[in-house]
Amino acid sequence: MVVLEYLRSHRRIAVVTHELADVDAAASAAAVAILARSAGAQVDVLTPGGATRPARLILERFSVPFTEDPSVLLSADAVILVDAPSPARAGRRVEELISSRALPTLIVDHHPATSGPAAGATALVDEGASSTSEVLAKDIMGSMGGAWDGASDAACALGLGILADTGRLRNAGCGTLEVYSALCRICGRPPGPVSSGARRDVSEVIAVLKGLRALRILEAGGWIIAASIVGGQQASVAAALVRVGADLGIALGRAEGGGSEGSMRASRALSSSGLRLGDLARELARELGGSGGGHAAAASFRVRAGPGAAMDAILRLLSASLNSTPREIVRACPGAARTRQWSSGASHSPIAAVHRRRSAASTCASRPGSSTWSSGRAAAARPASSGA
Repeated sequence: MVVLEYLRSHRRIAVVTHELADVDAAASAAAVAILARSAGAQVDVLTPGGATRPARLILERFSVPFTEDPSVLLSADAVILVDAPSPARAGRRVEELISSRALPTLIVDHHPATSGPAAGATALVDEGASSTSEVLAKDIMGSMGGAWDGASDAACALGLGILADTGRLRNAGCGTLEVYSALCRICGRPPGPVSSGARRDVSEVIAVLKGLRALRILEAGGWIIAASIVGGQQASVAAALVRVGADLGIALGRAEGGGSEGSMRASRALSSSGLRLGDLARELARELGGSGGGHAAAASFRVRAGPGAAMDAILRLLSASLNSTPREIVRACPGAARTRQWSSGASHSPIAAVHRRRSAASTCASRPGSSTWSSGRAAAARPASSGA
């Protein structure tokens, strides 16, 4: 009821996500854009700092143009901020433009607010919802019921957002399942990879398998941490690591244009313990330069440092958060995959130091209590295979 009335009250709307939009943010933005067009309003989608690869694919799938340039706010007469509790989460420049132009802002979110809504903002927040997509779905269904004429793709997009933030419904409660079921009927099919008979994304499957092959397993404070550096699909790899039993899955790789990007996922037990991955991602971005965020159980980031330095920083931050230094308990077999240094070669990197000290006598067996990571020098000397 709130969202549709807002769309009808304005002629040009900027739909803004948090920095480095994830799937829930992108799905929410796509749905609002589809509904805005259906209502006759002009719409611009702004993803400050960019979007994760899966989020970009969502926007492209529904033919929703998007930009990282905050100047689109100069032509907007209103803002809908999705998946963020305040304009500050969209970056300083976005916050300044919204404030200086006194743009009416509707905040749609499911995260706990750290403060009251910004001046002039209206908040549609449901902290009990699984995702911002669910918040939007319930509000829109309150207005349109089960007949989303000309906008069924919006329901499909929101279904994908719910899938992303519930681990493909593994962590969905009864209320969320009811909303998802209603979206399925409006969409005309189950959105996303749970569709009956749907062919899996082969590139995603390969990325996950490569991530498992290059896996390193650590323990800290009784929690199992699985970490891997991969070429892409970091969100899928991190989620898969938790599905196979890790308490924390970390996957990162090189970002387009330099630096690194990655995702983290936590089990329900770990996120319930007080560790908030969104806070950790934001701290990582402050330390290394870049952007990052999320919530307790899922986060993403893009930083200027390379993958090795980023992984070192994540483990250091985890050490402080868990009051326990992560120690390796299992390492990938050097003969199973091309050995890669996680660090870019900077002399200060502890992981780089481990690789410089590695011994030809190393094997795949772990050394109990070992706090260093190592792999065989002989394996590193072999030519890299083209399939790695």
